[in-house]
Amino acid sequence: MEAEAVPHENVVMRLVANEARERMLLDQAAIGFVWTDNQGRLMWVNQKFCDMTGYSREELLRFDLQAITCVDDWPTACAEFRNLTTGEITTYRLQKRIVCQDGSLLRVEMTVSGGSYRDEKPQQVMCIVIDLSSDLERQAVMPAQHSNCVDDTTGRVENFLVLASHELKTPLTTIKANTQLAMRRLKSLLRPKNLSVDIVLAKVSSVLNMLERAERQIGALNRLVNDLIDISRMQTDDFQLYLRHDFCNLATLVADVVQEQQRATPDRTINIYLPESRHVLVSVDPDRIVQVLSNYIMNALYYADAEKPIDIRLDVIQSEQDTSTYACVSVTDQGPGLSSIEQQRIWDCFYQSPDISAADDSGVGLGLRLHICRTLIEHHSGQTGVKSRPGDGATFWFTLPIIPES
Repeated sequence: MEAEAVPHENVVMRLVANEARERMLLDQAAIGFVWTDNQGRLMWVNQKFCDMTGYSREELLRFDLQAITCVDDWPTACAEFRNLTTGEITTYRLQKRIVCQDGSLLRVEMTVSGGSYRDEKPQQVMCIVIDLSSDLERQAVMPAQHSNCVDDTTGRVENFLVLASHELKTPLTTIKANTQLAMRRLKSLLRPKNLSVDIVLAKVSSVLNMLERAERQIGALNRLVNDLIDISRMQTDDFQLYLRHDFCNLATLVADVVQEQQRATPDRTINIYLPESRHVLVSVDPDRIVQVLSNYIMNALYYADAEKPIDIRLDVIQSEQDTSTYACVSVTDQGPGLSSIEQQRIWDCFYQSPDISAADDSGVGLGLRLHICRTLIEHHSGQTGVKSRPGDGATFWFTLPIIPES
């Protein structure tokens, strides 16, 4: 008579089966997946990562992360990995070069997160690897050939879905990790212990920090989802503006957006310049104008160094063609700037510059926001544009027609 499996054995068997199914699915993914231990030794890689590097799985499992990382990129990669494994951060993203089997260097973007936590430190590390030199990445960042954002080819749709799933996965991973750590620390406070008030306060403070990080990532996730909803509605003619019956004072709207952003990023310097007559009437959907300006400001904060100020201006300009006047809202940063070619491409759907790195690791997005901004402003009978030079920052602007005061 066979022995009956005990409950613990049943749980273990289910876990093993779930892990096997998960790895089988990841083995068929179009992006690379790598598992390491907390020392950086490779424990498992999917087939895509093998294809990217030219190594077999057996060969890769003899290596650690340092062995396959370009020597010039290792100091930065090592520092980030150490911060993760010591529990100081729960996830990070970086670009680096991997040494392939034939000795060539492959530029990749890695999103790295901890897993299997013990004593608030990860025992395993998961890496999502995107080949920045592959046809997939090039197609994801190449400009659209037509003003219409929709591409009817199956390949284009599949490429976008891979990129979208990658961007959506990053905040979800961070939210999950921070929530799990916060729960563990709260549970440790419930155990009967003689803890001093200082220790309890320190633990509560660390839990609060984790929940704040999770909240920021929820905001990033919400923005990504809203971008997808907006672009879908724009392409199916299901997009509507809700214009106010009374006119809106654009100066007040701009001031409110800047004030809200300053509260969200108190460590950044945001300067605002308004006209002497702070009464600039426009007929707009206020929520959509807030969306455009917020995207401009977040874009500036994302690419400019933290110590550099961001300038927001509202100017009233007289048209040279007729007697009409219009409002021009501009956001100026001191970031890396854009070439003339990039200035044309950035408004295209899905476009992300392969040559410009961000100063702020808050998430790149899907390459939709500037395209959405242009569409929103054009629906308001306005225009958008950018003035920039490489190495000399950028000024993104949009205009809106002003309603004459009666």
